Amino acid sequence: MISASGRKGCFILRCKANGLELKGGIYLTQMPDGTPGLLFLGSPRLGSVEDLKSLDMFIVDIPTHEMAGDLVVMTERRRADEEMAERLKVTSVGHSA
Repeated sequence: MISASGRKGCFILRCKANGLELKGGIYLTQMPDGTPGLLFLGSPRLGSVEDLKSLDMFIVDIPTHEMAGDLVVMTERRRADEEMAERLKVTSVGHSA
């Protein structure tokens, strides 16, 4: 089951089965047989490597023009920097005792 919410042209589709969220827009289009249709064009909402793993996705699954990939990389980098700072803090405290 998929639920949708949005306003002012921005929609978020959420798949209840696996939690995948897509953010994008819905556009009026024409089907090949000439009947009108709606097209949702969106990209995944991701914030961390854990989000990718939980959805069985990889960073290469995100188009290079999408900011979501940059956000995942920056978040992971910040987490790694914080871990390194904590290790250095523990090491420096251990040497000064």
